[in-house]
Amino acid sequence: MNFVKKTIFWVIMLIVIGGGLYLADRKAEDVKQEREKALRLFPFLPEEVTAFVIKKEGETVKLEKRDDVWWVVEPVVDKADKKTVETFLDNVVNARKDAILFDQAPPEKLRELGLENPYITVLFTTSRGTTQIIFGRKGPTHNVAYAMLEGDPKVYRIHSDVGKEADKGLYDLRDKTIIEFEPLKTKRMELYRKGRKNVIIEQPLGGKWDMVEPIRARANIERVLETLYRLKESDIKWFIDEPSDKDDYGFENPVVRFYIDDGDSRKGFIVGKKNRKIRGYFARRDGEKRVFVVEEDLVHHLLKPAEHWSAEDERI
Repeated sequence: MNFVKKTIFWVIMLIVIGGGLYLADRKAEDVKQEREKALRLFPFLPEEVTAFVIKKEGETVKLEKRDDVWWVVEPVVDKADKKTVETFLDNVVNARKDAILFDQAPPEKLRELGLENPYITVLFTTSRGTTQIIFGRKGPTHNVAYAMLEGDPKVYRIHSDVGKEADKGLYDLRDKTIIEFEPLKTKRMELYRKGRKNVIIEQPLGGKWDMVEPIRARANIERVLETLYRLKESDIKWFIDEPSDKDDYGFENPVVRFYIDDGDSRKGFIVGKKNRKIRGYFARRDGEKRVFVVEEDLVHHLLKPAEHWSAEDERI
């Protein structure tokens, strides 16, 4: 009987000790979370941001989140680059305060730190309202920068990378995709080239590509996919959002007309004259007025001899 009583006693003691340790660990974790929260620049998380505005050197860029998709809405309306926006929000919104330099800096200090006339201002919008941050100059070691939050007189020292990440312009934030498609879903690729043989390649059966023009032959799968992925991964080099009717972009007699078909839709773009100043070629998507510039290397790749895409000794 004594053995049973002792066993029960020790079981109860273990439960009490275990509960105490759990509460201690929980309290320590809560303290850690509160400390981390106090070090954050912003009281919200990146996923809570629904819009933001970046102002710098006379340029204002505004983005809004619509149905979980980010859009540039000012100074142009265009789809935003998802990866760039998410990286920007992660690195800026999750930034930490290294130190508080001043609880309230005198005017001469604000001028010295570049906060009187800030280089960059970012305004974030969440369901709780708006929060604005201004960035000053880098510190003397180039690893630190200075920032202030709207309505807060404190001057914070932060890592210079936060300021670099906030330094985004229109080109950085907008989607630079030439045409949106999935290479592995593509069923047909058409290349019409000025002064060169046309190239038409299709995929009648899964995994196999056939050249239809300029000869009927088995196509080189690796080179076809190389072209498709090269196009998908290439960025627009420059945007001309309001092309002038007075300018000749070379679309009347294009260098290249490129089309792909995924079985559901056909889409493509045309390449016009070379832009020597930007070192690229003017281009335009089907059905759009907007003109952009693509890299020379992409156009040179599309102008390769037709034999580049055919498999050797595999006529059909």
